[in-house]
Order: sequence, then C-alpha cells, then structure tokens
Amino acid sequence: MKLQFLGCGSGYTPLLNNTNAFFVKDNTFFLLDCGFTTFNQLVKIDEFLNAKNFVILLTHLHADHCGSLSMTISYSYNILHRIPTLIFPLHTVNELLTLMGIPEDQYILKQQLENIEGISGFPIVVQHTPLMNCFGYFLKDKGKSIFYSGDSSSIPEEIIASLQANSIDEIYQDITYEKGVHPSHGTLDYLDSVISPECKHKVYCMHFAYDFREEVIRRGYQVVSCYTAIAEMS
Repeated sequence: MKLQFLGCGSGYTPLLNNTNAFFVKDNTFFLLDCGFTTFNQLVKIDEFLNAKNFVILLTHLHADHCGSLSMTISYSYNILHRIPTLIFPLHTVNELLTLMGIPEDQYILKQQLENIEGISGFPIVVQHTPLMNCFGYFLKDKGKSIFYSGDSSSIPEEIIASLQANSIDEIYQDITYEKGVHPSHGTLDYLDSVISPECKHKVYCMHFAYDFREEVIRRGYQVVSCYTAIAEMS
C-alpha cells in the first residue's frame, strides 16, 4: 500500500493539482478523494483504466476533494462498465450526486472499507470546518497501516498514540505554513507540539498553498512528491 499523489496543492493552488492520492492492489484501483483536477488525470492512468474494481474514499465535500466525483463515477460506469464503490459515512454524498445527475445504481455507497483485496479501513472524524462533517481514514494492509488526514487542523489523539506505539507506519497530514484566525489546516508548529522527534520521519506533509518544502524537511518531516508545477509559481 504505497500512496501515489496526483497533486499536493490546496484548493486555491490548482497548478499543484488537488491533494488526491491513489494506490493499486491486485485488480483494484483505490482513490483517496476526487477533486476538480483529478478526472483529467485519471483518464491518462493505465492502472485506472484497466482495473477490474474501483474504490473511492472520500474525506469531505469541498470541491478540491470531490469536484470531479460525479464525472469520475459516470465515466467508470458508462465508459469502463465498472460500478465503483464509494466510501463515505454520510448520505449527504447521495444528495450531491443526485443533484449532479448520478443515479444511485451507478455506484455502491459504504460507510467503511471492508477487506477489499486485503485492504480494510474506516473513517475518523477530523476538525476542518464547522460547515460540514469531515473525515480522515485509517487504512491497513497486512503488516502496514497508515492514517490519511484529508483536510484537518489536528491529528486525532488516538492516531498520535498509535504512532508513538509504532502501530501506525505513516501519517499523511494536511499542512499550511501559518495558523489562520479560524484554523482549518495543520501547521508545522502544531506538528512539533504533538509529534516526538523519533516519529517525525513517519509524517508526510501535503496540501500546500505555496512551496515551503525546505522548512518541512528542516524540521524532520517528509514531503509528498508532487511538485511538478512548483517552478511556475515562483
């Protein structure tokens, strides 16, 4: 279970593409979020086009995380003749897809990931915005487990404890450079306050509004490798 990122940008940084990721296990393509830049990328990926099964794990309903969800489901169903499984704990996603013309028989909605190709996982409530419910995901594949934050200003306490106990191998955390008046994303200062020095190398930072990779690395954390357009921003 190795995450490959289609983008690492914030919603306002489309040059870096939306922070969405995927991995492939046997005959299944797993997608973490499906933002407005994602469909255009998926149709160029052979693993997506050729996979027998397709699973989408959705963290929340902001456009940079679900903006091309309807088109992706429609394409999977009508062009690839494959019914995707959509993982999201709330039925608000049904309402959204219905408004966008996607009938419920074109996808299978489940509240958690139940042993597909040996991968299991479940959503965990995270703090991002008071306007909607948001989730991260704990995912496990045999001997490896990860936590994917989606958009979140903090990491759940149980995830921090599991990291310290070596029960989680990697954390992928939403990070911004400075804390805003109404924090909706994590910061490096926050990470320093909750992650012990010996665990920093297990934390991967993502969802960048601009390039502060050097500071992330200087503090001992990892950076997801999606900076193909960073030169265009400087």
